[in-house]
Amino acid sequence: MEKIKQKAKILTKDEYFGGSAINSSSVKKLIDLVKKIKPVEIKDKILLEKQFELIEDFVDLNDKKAFSSLKNLSVGSAIHDICLEKVDRFEAIKNNCIDYNDANSLKIIDLCCTRFADLNFEYSNPVAEYCFFKNFETIELKAKIDLVCEVDNKICIVDLKTISSSDAINFNINRYNYWFQCLYYKYLIEEEGIAIDDLILIFLSKKDDDDKPFKIIKFSDIPFEFQYQETTSFFYYLRLFSEMRSFYIQKGCQSEILKKILHI
Repeated sequence: MEKIKQKAKILTKDEYFGGSAINSSSVKKLIDLVKKIKPVEIKDKILLEKQFELIEDFVDLNDKKAFSSLKNLSVGSAIHDICLEKVDRFEAIKNNCIDYNDANSLKIIDLCCTRFADLNFEYSNPVAEYCFFKNFETIELKAKIDLVCEVDNKICIVDLKTISSSDAINFNINRYNYWFQCLYYKYLIEEEGIAIDDLILIFLSKKDDDDKPFKIIKFSDIPFEFQYQETTSFFYYLRLFSEMRSFYIQKGCQSEILKKILHI
């Protein structure tokens, strides 16, 4: 874990989000668009550029779904801080700018934190909120890692997710590309010569009477063919992002949403 601290950077939120490097959220938003129109993988450059234009035409300038709710992100961040970083509840709520009059958000935070405690997730040597940067083809990637720790003597990346109910877990993994985000973290860390043994997703349900209020899924436990598929897709989407960004920097882009996603 000391090697992670030596190789990584500690940045404030303003420093982290102020740079030009690309984070996993931007690539995931592009994946959402690509999945909606279901394009095929095209190797011919001319056809690939037509595909890029098809994606731009598809984007609705008023599509609010292209960006996550800031409020939901703040609640999730507070839960992460309390559960994984052991930040004081009051400080976590304050640091994430959550209104103390927002009873529903506070209820969700308390419910999910109680469920995390009930989970009895055991880990050691935690390293959280360290930043990594790495060049990939024509883009610079960045990530602020939620948590790297030891679980059963293995070095693991842990990502904590809140969900509407346990019934939504499988849908959410695919819809919101959760494994992509973990693989993104893994790639940046391993490029620094630090081996990651496993990826872990922890799900906490926000539903009051959920009979399965929490669940842990390890990447190593999913079928090998799905591991291979997720890993192959990861590199495909990184390359697609890089190529599309280069294309629109040269051609110009009319879609304001696509500009934001591609950091143009």
